Amino acid sequence: MRAIIRSESNIDVDSLDAFLSAKNLWPALPQDHPEVLKKRQELLDTVAPEDRPLVENTLLYTIYHEGTKTWGIINRPNKHSITFRLKNPVAIKLQSACQKLVCDLQAPGGKYGGEAGLQFTFTAPIAVLEPGKDEHAYLGEVMPQQRLQKLSEKGL
Repeated sequence: MRAIIRSESNIDVDSLDAFLSAKNLWPALPQDHPEVLKKRQELLDTVAPEDRPLVENTLLYTIYHEGTKTWGIINRPNKHSITFRLKNPVAIKLQSACQKLVCDLQAPGGKYGGEAGLQFTFTAPIAVLEPGKDEHAYLGEVMPQQRLQKLSEKGL
């Protein structure tokens, strides 16, 4: 299964590097290592044919989340957009990786999210697709963390 998370952000490449490093999303191997290039290619092979040239031309990094064994790629289709594409054959692990990434991107008041830092705004539902198909298995909405925080403050 694979997921596509689209966002808008004012983050620059150096800050994105620092963010990925701080959140332990770099693979243990260098970006040009054959194993990382193989995983990158596997992810590119899942991109819809009409989107593939844009993704290939704007590809920034291959990422990896050790806790869920989830691989991903990041591309920047324009100056203000960043797309994360994650892949894991186990649905619950893919879901966990997506949740971790979204929570990290939304971290309020932190260096990379919230009012005091760089902003990531999710521009579309998170799309989860079945292996080998372009149809959505399901779509997920990103919920603002403040909503959960406000409910807990009211004792609910």
